[in-house]
Amino acid sequence: MNEAFKVYIDRLKAGEVHKVDGAFDPEFLELDEKELHFEKPVLIRGEAYAADDHLIVHLSASTFAQIPCSVCNELFYYPLTVSGFYATEPLSEFPSAIADFGQYAREALLTELPRTAECNGGKCNARDAITPYLRSEKRSAQPTYYPFADIDSKK
Repeated sequence: MNEAFKVYIDRLKAGEVHKVDGAFDPEFLELDEKELHFEKPVLIRGEAYAADDHLIVHLSASTFAQIPCSVCNELFYYPLTVSGFYATEPLSEFPSAIADFGQYAREALLTELPRTAECNGGKCNARDAITPYLRSEKRSAQPTYYPFADIDSKK
């Protein structure tokens, strides 16, 4: 656990606010797959505090994920940004009295990953090569069959 991410619950109960502000090695994301990995630093700004019997974490984070383009399948850097993420957990969930701020940043960033993304800001250079294989007619131009459209007319 990164020392900057350690949140001491006892200090928060005394009214202290734990602040995090900096660039961190993406190693804490614990993710390095063939088609998804992080190389660039993760910028995190946030705070953790106690409210009654809950830990409240409020943060913003940004980095770049390296993912494959949905058209050409080449890896590219996709910007990930999270603003105003809040998480809350009961203080009783932390038996060691130490919480890990990094797990909340990880969760916030990974939930922002898209299912698919296209390189060059959505204008992949390979799109022209695949255009002949795409359906050219629009769906709205296709006739739609409604099997029960005339059900009232046969009474």
